[in-house]
Amino acid sequence: MDSDKIELLAVNCITDKFAYSDKIKTYIPTNDKEPVWDGNIYICTTKGNYYRIPTQVKGKLCKDIPAKPSYPISVVNLKNYKRDGGVLYFVVFIKDNERLPYYANLSPIELKRFIKKANGQFSISIPLKPLPQINCDMESELIEFYFDCKRQTSFSDSEALTLEETLKKGYPITYRVHDATNQVDALLKLGDRYRYIYANIGNGKNPIYVPIGDQPFKLMPFPTVDNPVSVNEHTFFSSYQEGHSSYERVIIIDEFFRITYDKVTQKAQLEATLNTSSLSRYINQVQFLYNAFNAGYFNLGTERIEFNEVSKDDLDDIKNRLVFWTRVVDVLNLIHVNLDLVDITNYGDEEIGRLKLLCSLILDNQSVKQDKELSPVSVLELGDFSVLLLSEKQKNGKYTGKDFFSIANSKCVYIKDDNEHSVVLPIYSAVFYREDAHKLINIDYDRILEQYEKASTYCHDISIYVN
Repeated sequence: MDSDKIELLAVNCITDKFAYSDKIKTYIPTNDKEPVWDGNIYICTTKGNYYRIPTQVKGKLCKDIPAKPSYPISVVNLKNYKRDGGVLYFVVFIKDNERLPYYANLSPIELKRFIKKANGQFSISIPLKPLPQINCDMESELIEFYFDCKRQTSFSDSEALTLEETLKKGYPITYRVHDATNQVDALLKLGDRYRYIYANIGNGKNPIYVPIGDQPFKLMPFPTVDNPVSVNEHTFFSSYQEGHSSYERVIIIDEFFRITYDKVTQKAQLEATLNTSSLSRYINQVQFLYNAFNAGYFNLGTERIEFNEVSKDDLDDIKNRLVFWTRVVDVLNLIHVNLDLVDITNYGDEEIGRLKLLCSLILDNQSVKQDKELSPVSVLELGDFSVLLLSEKQKNGKYTGKDFFSIANSKCVYIKDDNEHSVVLPIYSAVFYREDAHKLINIDYDRILEQYEKASTYCHDISIYVN
């Protein structure tokens, strides 16, 4: 089949798709002489005006449609499209007697991103999506695309404004949701597709809309729902967040567990990213996953959420995490560590080994072998913090260990003041003289006042030394 016939089939396919639309008219001539553009589509507004969007139509013979359809476009053409304010790019795959239309909305910001991604290559493949029936949703998408192109053209060569900068400077954020009948309808449509967002850096009378980021965002409001999240009548969280679009229902629990329901297929997708910056949150999340995966469901208030059986490998992984970190939590609670301070994000094999050592010493009362000689007062480093331990060498050369502050109730220290007088003070005073005192995470602060009150019976001027 020659190129003229391929072009004719492709252009006719696109014009046929738009033939029944009352708002969109096509003007895409065949055998055109334009090197880049084939024509335009025109969107008719309610006031009788027309919005013009430049188009390019390509036809491609194929035996099978690729799993991820794309089409190579030269960087020179991408630059021309960007300079002219964007293009609606159509590719019609021709398979036997079938014509399968696909498209890409290439706004100036999108074109800029692909030009940068090409990194000096002659061309780059642009991902395509199937062209659906031209209904109200598709018409709204193209109207929004038109306004995106108009807003982005002046800023396509500028450095993108980041979302962080926008929030820091307090600029109002805006986006377009066309054809929403009311606020609820607008919120539902908001999550239907990816949208560009803009910062208004102007004033009320003269708005200036600057694009935020170099790609569109999928926006969906997620109000907090004050309902307990439980499994087998055990409550793990007191609330969750829930968002809706026309096609999806999304539930987010404790910012780590996301379940997305497709309202059309009735299928759910699970995602979990455990919080490692706070050990108390981490262990609660692991316990929730293990219980939910075992039960095959969890409850949002009185609503039961069921999901497909989890693989044995995933369940074993969660179980192993739960067993290990439950022991870690037990030992840290025993030595009075605030779990919210324990950030395990960057813990590697060395830190994990030290936690296992701590569990063996204190939970299991085991003696352990050490490569280096330990002093009676030793420090076990855990990331940014340290644990102060009492070590004792056994006859077999191994060491036992216990929490240093386990002797705080029964031991005092003698400290000489400036006049060489010996002063009886709690053992805490000796700890606070250490250079690494600020890193010690197992100090039992709940007992400090009590111990200094006891020491005051021996030292009436204790407040001087305490201060």
